Amino acid sequence: MLFLELRHAPVDANALGAFDSFVETLPTEYRCVLRPSMRLQAEILGVEAWLAGESGGVPVSPYDSTRVLRAEIVTGGSGVFVIQVDRSDPMRAYFTVGGAARAKLAEESDSELMLRLRFLTGEPDMAPLERFEELVAAQFGASLTAVTYRSPRFQELMDEGRTPPAPSSEAEISGARVLAEKATRSLAVAIKSSGGLLLGDIHRQLRGATGSRAPEIRAALQAAGLVQGEIVVICRKTQAQVARAPSQEVLAETSARGMRCACGREMADERVEEALTITDLGRSLLDGSRWLTVLLCEELAGLRVTRDRVLLEQQAGGYEMDCIADVNGDLVFFELKDKEFNLGNAYSFGAKIGIVRPDLSIILTTEAVGNDAKDHFQRARIGGNRSQDPWDEEASSPRGVRYIEGIENLGSALGELVTEINSRDATRLLSGVSRYAAIPPEALVGSVQRAPVLAAKATLRPSAA
Repeated sequence: MLFLELRHAPVDANALGAFDSFVETLPTEYRCVLRPSMRLQAEILGVEAWLAGESGGVPVSPYDSTRVLRAEIVTGGSGVFVIQVDRSDPMRAYFTVGGAARAKLAEESDSELMLRLRFLTGEPDMAPLERFEELVAAQFGASLTAVTYRSPRFQELMDEGRTPPAPSSEAEISGARVLAEKATRSLAVAIKSSGGLLLGDIHRQLRGATGSRAPEIRAALQAAGLVQGEIVVICRKTQAQVARAPSQEVLAETSARGMRCACGREMADERVEEALTITDLGRSLLDGSRWLTVLLCEELAGLRVTRDRVLLEQQAGGYEMDCIADVNGDLVFFELKDKEFNLGNAYSFGAKIGIVRPDLSIILTTEAVGNDAKDHFQRARIGGNRSQDPWDEEASSPRGVRYIEGIENLGSALGELVTEINSRDATRLLSGVSRYAAIPPEALVGSVQRAPVLAAKATLRPSAA
C-alpha cells in the first residue's frame, strides 16, 4: 500500500536561508538523503568550493528546465518526506497521465516562491506527517495547506448537476458488512421476498453446510437491525396467515379484546409461530444491492478518497452509472453486480464507458465475470482513455477493464489500485528533485578545466628554500 500526501504554502525569499537551516538542524530521528550525497561527491571530485557557493548545494544550470531552488529528501518515522522551495508556476500543476490531464485542487498564490512538502508512506496513519508539518511551520512561519489532484472529467460531471451522496449511517455500514457474507445475504433476500419467513422454514433457505449455521445467521441479521421477529397466527382450518403481532403480549391483548380468526375461532386456539420480517433498513440495503455501494464507499474512504469525490447511481444517456470516483486525479468507473457478470452486461457496460470516458473501468461482482464477457472486452479493446503522450508506455493500448471477483477481494484490489496511482504520481514528483543527488556536469567540467592551471601554478611557485 502506498499513500501520497501533498502540502504547500507561499513563502518569500527568506525561505531559502530558512531551508538551509531547517535541513541542518533536523532532529536526529530524521536523516537527509540529497545533501550528504552531494557532499561526498564534492569531496571525491574536489569541488567543495562549488558546494559552498551561492547554489547552496543545489544544481542551477541554464539547461535545467526545473524551477527548484532548494530540495531535500528526508527519511524518518514510517515514511519519506520530500521538501522543496521553487519558483511558483501554476502550469507545473498540470500533466498528462493515461490521457487524462491532472490539475491540483488548490490554485497557486501570487507569491513568487512556494514551499512544497510531499509525504510517502505505506501506512494510513498520518501522525508522522503532522509532526513534520509542525517542524516546517515553526521554521518557515508558513501554514501548509493540503493539495490533491482532481480529474477534469469528474469536474465536468459535477458541473452537469450531479452531486456526491450523503454519508452512510453507522447502521447502514454495519448492515452492509453483515450482508457481505453470501449465506447471510441469501437468507435476508428470502425473508424480504417472502414477506415474512417462519423460523421453521429458515433451514430450507440455506443450502448445504450453511443450514447448520441458521441460528448464527439469524442472530447476525437481527443484531444488525436488518430483520425483526414477530408472531404469526395461522388458521388451523385454511393454513393461511390471518394475523401478525410484534410480540406474544400484543397478541394476547388483542385476543382479550375479542379479536377472532376469520373462521370464527379465538386467536388463542389457532396455531401461533414465530417469523422473521425484513426491516426498513434491510429493505433499503437489499434494493438494488445498495449494500454493495455502501461497502465500496467505505473502502474508498479508508483509502483517503473522500465522499465529495464520489458519484453514485447517476443517470447518463439512458444508463445508470453505479459509481464514479475521482481517485487522486484518475477517473475510475465502477460497475457493481450481486451476481455473475455476463456477456449481456458487457455490451451495456461498454456503452457506459463511452459516455463516462474514465481512466480506469472496474467490474465489481460478488460472483465472477464470465469468460465470454472477458473475451468481448479483449476483442473490443474496451478500457480507459488512451494516452496522447507518445513517450507514455501506455500509449499503445487502453488501460483495460479490471475485475474484482468476490467481495472478499474488494479491499486488497482497491489498495492495489490506489497504490498504482500514487506510485505513478510519486515517481513523477520525485523526478523533479532526485536529480539533485548528483554534482551537476558544469561544476565537474569546471573543476577539470581549472585543474591544469592550478597544477602549473604549483610547479612555478618558489620553493621554501
